[in-house]
Amino acid sequence: MLLATMSMSSSGVASTPQRRYGEAGSLLREHRTALDAVAAALLEREVLTGVDVEAIVQAVAPPPDRGS
Repeated sequence: MLLATMSMSSSGVASTPQRRYGEAGSLLREHRTALDAVAAALLEREVLTGVDVEAIVQAVAPPPDRGS
């Protein structure tokens, strides 16, 4: 069992959670303004619908033009 774990670690499987953690942090930093706006609205109203969240996010950070 230990040998199997060691071979998984050496093959890079163990680095996947670390990579995902870094990606999550990057996404949070990239969308920090929208996250802060939703948090402020939650503090004010305590309950938000999906429509409320979408409106807040779009008002703060409109979706990028994808050039389609």
